[in-house]
Amino acid sequence: MKQRFRDEPKHGGGRSKVRRRHSAPKLMPSRSHLKVKADMLEYKRFVSGTTELIVQLLSAVDRSSAKGKRDYAILLLACRLGLRAGDIRTLKLDNLHWAESTIEITQAKTGAPLTLPLTNEVGEALIDYLKSGRPQTKYREVFLKVNPPFDPFTGNNLYHIVTYWRLLSGITFQSSQQSSTGRTGAVRVRFGTV
Repeated sequence: MKQRFRDEPKHGGGRSKVRRRHSAPKLMPSRSHLKVKADMLEYKRFVSGTTELIVQLLSAVDRSSAKGKRDYAILLLACRLGLRAGDIRTLKLDNLHWAESTIEITQAKTGAPLTLPLTNEVGEALIDYLKSGRPQTKYREVFLKVNPPFDPFTGNNLYHIVTYWRLLSGITFQSSQQSSTGRTGAVRVRFGTV
């Protein structure tokens, strides 16, 4: 016996036999998934933020701790050099070319090679972290978790760093309504402090 699909007529009846696939009901995103999305948005807003707010956020970082040294270097790579979170997460010691004062990576998103200048500010933050904050491990990734077993970052952990220091510094990111430019559909982001 031939199996009929939901919208298929029982007897020829002039209608074409159409098969429709019915998808399973969509599941609601988990709270942790929504939190990661919110943190990703904050990271993007931070990277494109105003100079005053970036300075305010960077000055809130406690650079006397291993976590602070690591986070300060990560934030500088993001806001001063414009590195994506995925590229910072996978940055390896071999990508740092101290003699040439450059950082050379293959971008995770595009696969394109990228060479960036290693500025004094970023270089000093990296040296401070590597000498005084980074645990000695077998891993070649520059940035590691601060708690044992000191593994490299996985997933979207870096977005939480911006959120942590933003909350500590009292900075709030607020999105405004759609830009009046209209055709591009771009959304302006307004930064404000509490």
